[in-house]
Amino acid sequence: MIDARVPVRRISSAFTSSCYVPLIKCSNDWYATDGHAVRVGLVDTDFEVRHPDVVGADIVRKTFAEEHFEPELNKHGTHSVTTIVGQGNREIRGIAPQVQLFVASVVSPSGIADPQAVSDGIAWLIEQEVQLIAMPLGGSSQSAAIEDQIRRGTETGTIFFAARGTCWSDKAVYPAMNPRTISVGPSDDAGNLWFEASRIPRLDLIAPGWNVAAPVTRTTVAERSGSSVACVISVAVAALFLSYAGAFRPCSKTTLLRSIRASKGRPQERACRL
Repeated sequence: MIDARVPVRRISSAFTSSCYVPLIKCSNDWYATDGHAVRVGLVDTDFEVRHPDVVGADIVRKTFAEEHFEPELNKHGTHSVTTIVGQGNREIRGIAPQVQLFVASVVSPSGIADPQAVSDGIAWLIEQEVQLIAMPLGGSSQSAAIEDQIRRGTETGTIFFAARGTCWSDKAVYPAMNPRTISVGPSDDAGNLWFEASRIPRLDLIAPGWNVAAPVTRTTVAERSGSSVACVISVAVAALFLSYAGAFRPCSKTTLLRSIRASKGRPQERACRL
């Protein structure tokens, strides 16, 4: 049985005052709530709704792309969903198994997420009054429609986490370039910023993102790495914090980020060891 919380505990305990990257700092007290009463949004591919570890989870799904199940493509969404809300029925117990998870499926069978589909998905999540939204995807082009929805969401109190990108020589992908989002990069298993992680021009947080195991189909578990994984883990940890602190208490992006960061230092502009 996989406990998705183990990588988070490991990175939290690995923190020292000599670190130069803003790591997650997760208190063990947060785990007692399991994310109860927090509403989380996920913008991703579709996922395996029949996986045993999804059974019993509080999930609402809506599709904003062509509805056609693609087993290979949907491994991404299945990994994300089970990492957050896996019920421990067979393979995995997720980080925040009691959250209310709203999944906006926005990726077409071609593997492309049309900006309008992403925008529509975010709009739907805002209508569901989610407190947190994870966006473990990105592209090189800015979209006015997506930007408008992020602005609308932040004005009503929604906090956005976006995958930073994993090519060290490139700028952050959109929507992580949007300053209203929390831009998340991946760490290695020792808590160092992954050597391939993008650093330019902004990086708000790093989270476990190296060989994180979770189900990807009904019968397969796989390890995945990168900023998408780190983004999903970050939003799940944030849900634990909100549930522990009081799910309905107003919380700003700055307050939440300060609560789950272990350092306010600027990330080092260097390749970190694996």
